[in-house]
Amino acid sequence: MVKKDIVVKDILSFIEEVAPSNLAFSWDKIGLQVGNKNKKVTKCLVTLDRSLGAIKKAAHLGCECIVAHHPLIWDPLKSILTDTHQGESIEMLVKYGISFIAAHTNLDTAAGGVNDALCEKLELMDIEGFGSTITEKFFKVVVYVPEKSLDTLIDGMSGAGAGEIGLYTRCGFYTSGKGTFIPGDGSDPTIGSVGKAESVDECKLEMVCAERSLQNVKSAIYKNHPYEEPAYDIYNMVNGREYPLSRYGKLKEECILEKFAEHVSEKLDTVTRTWGKPDSVIRKVAVCGGSGGFLWKDALKSGAQVLVTGEVKQDVALEASEMGFNIIEAGHYATEQPGCEVLSKKLQDSFKNIKVHLYVPEKGVQGRPF
Repeated sequence: MVKKDIVVKDILSFIEEVAPSNLAFSWDKIGLQVGNKNKKVTKCLVTLDRSLGAIKKAAHLGCECIVAHHPLIWDPLKSILTDTHQGESIEMLVKYGISFIAAHTNLDTAAGGVNDALCEKLELMDIEGFGSTITEKFFKVVVYVPEKSLDTLIDGMSGAGAGEIGLYTRCGFYTSGKGTFIPGDGSDPTIGSVGKAESVDECKLEMVCAERSLQNVKSAIYKNHPYEEPAYDIYNMVNGREYPLSRYGKLKEECILEKFAEHVSEKLDTVTRTWGKPDSVIRKVAVCGGSGGFLWKDALKSGAQVLVTGEVKQDVALEASEMGFNIIEAGHYATEQPGCEVLSKKLQDSFKNIKVHLYVPEKGVQGRPF
């Protein structure tokens, strides 16, 4: 059997599965930023930062694609000046034919993403979400269909992503009634004749649908409905689904803050800074990879005794410590690199016929401190 060539858009589809774009904050810049979605990929590099070192490594390895956590392009470009860091990065990517994909806050928020990986690295249990949330819009899709085609349509819409409620799939509600229509000139009716009024036993089918699946569900309606022109309605739902950015979990055994800070340093191979009383008892830990110091009040409300994050502003450190809450600053790199480790493994597991490399810069350069 001939193996299917992997192209950049296959990598994009994979990212959409593990870290859906709807989980990114509105200000974020994610997805394909440089390159060609139809280009073949035989090797891929996963990196935290869009460093020149990472791009050079990708070129040396013969990679056609880079998947980075931090975006390369934030604001609309009026020019590309190659004597700047960003411009040189873009020039190198184009020169070596490397596509660049960013998965940022969507990877932070997603199940199994950056913050879940950080929890696993710190050996936390009973993980829950807290803090800033992304709200996913939901719709109710209503379709009118002949009774004999009901199950086929439900299967098709369900396969496209409709009817998912919590841990349940293929959820729908239908009522029976009569549908009437007159096929017009040029139509090709499944039932009835042109110009003649028809009355058919039909069902009104209702299924919920997340915004990310809406286009696929609409396509599934046309694919699985027997009529030439299916009748359907789409309604905005007031209630959406919330996805928290950050996580908290329990320690296997409680310990004092000083010992837990040593644990964080060891597990993340980093140098930490800690605010709080060294002998404070720690049972529940909140985490947020990257710049998460602003979440300390949410962490406190969650019942955690400490927040582990990448960066902490001085005013946050001052206020939290004087309010009796503990914070550990472990570094942006150290708190987010575990998410890249997990992502690279998932990529390799999903694409057996390409080689996935994880970029780990030397300490002291390319964004990694010592």
